[in-house]
Amino acid sequence: MEEPQLNIKIVQLGKQVHHYAGASPCTVGEALQAAQVNVDQLRTDIRLNGETALAGTPLKNGDIITVLPPIKGG
Repeated sequence: MEEPQLNIKIVQLGKQVHHYAGASPCTVGEALQAAQVNVDQLRTDIRLNGETALAGTPLKNGDIITVLPPIKGG
């Protein structure tokens, strides 16, 4: 039996857009790692379809991960 395929878009604001295609199940963290997107989990805002997401959040086909860089200043 074939595993379901996922096609995920990963948007790094201010940098680039990645596309991840892989087997399901998959989490946000696994997709970011497979696409070689390095994030600082404590300072980077990660969104899944516009909602706050954690590395362990499961993905569905067609999801969009947005990686917002840490905000500087203060």
